[in-house]
Amino acid sequence: MIGIKRWLISAMILVALTGCNIITYEHEETFTLDGEGVTTLNINHDEGDVTVKGVEGIDQITVTAIFAAWSDDSVEHAQTFSEENLSVELFSENEEAFLKTAVNRRDKPEQGFIHLQIEVPSHVAIEYRQNEGQLQIESMRSDLNIQHGTNQLVLKDIQGNIQIIDGAGNVSLEGVSGEIVINNNAGATKVTNSIGVASIIAGSGQVEINEHEGDVTVRSGQGNIDINDVNGDVTILESRDGMVTIENVSGKVNQP
Repeated sequence: MIGIKRWLISAMILVALTGCNIITYEHEETFTLDGEGVTTLNINHDEGDVTVKGVEGIDQITVTAIFAAWSDDSVEHAQTFSEENLSVELFSENEEAFLKTAVNRRDKPEQGFIHLQIEVPSHVAIEYRQNEGQLQIESMRSDLNIQHGTNQLVLKDIQGNIQIIDGAGNVSLEGVSGEIVINNNAGATKVTNSIGVASIIAGSGQVEINEHEGDVTVRSGQGNIDINDVNGDVTILESRDGMVTIENVSGKVNQP
């Protein structure tokens, strides 16, 4: 196992919300891990917003975690809840690195989240699982396999194959080069200025594809489909409820 370094950056931020008695306790910690020889980063995140940024030329994984907890009783309760129920682990085994977080609420009245800012060597593949919170990943040069629960998901400047299973929330891809597979249960799906074969299943929510190079296949349950400026074939497997608009396609257009 490669060693981990951990720093406590700031001790405490207290916020009294206007018009109520809720008090928030926050503190920030930074975790680092030697990334030399690591080919895959496995992230299993409980609740909170996450940003992942790929950086060329580095050999270290850096995670800045903001632990946030609040209570309607006292700052001591919020701090105790944070210390006892919010956790982050960063470690490695062979060629894989693992980042695990947990928010253990049980039957406690206090609430908490963990927000993460992650820097990783851009060539490292990402295996990602998140229950709740926003996710943004940018500047990666590797494959991404994402299972995302609820809230917004944004990918920018990615060179690699992408697989996404999303529960509820808008999914936006911009500047992606690689095979794209998206299964979005509920929420809008948007792909812009990208290259590669794209396969999209949308349960409910608009599907919008613009400036794409490669074949596109869409299956939609409920929501409009808007496709414009595609260099490739476009196939609509199903559109049960919603308008379909297809313009400026160089290849064949197949609709049911």
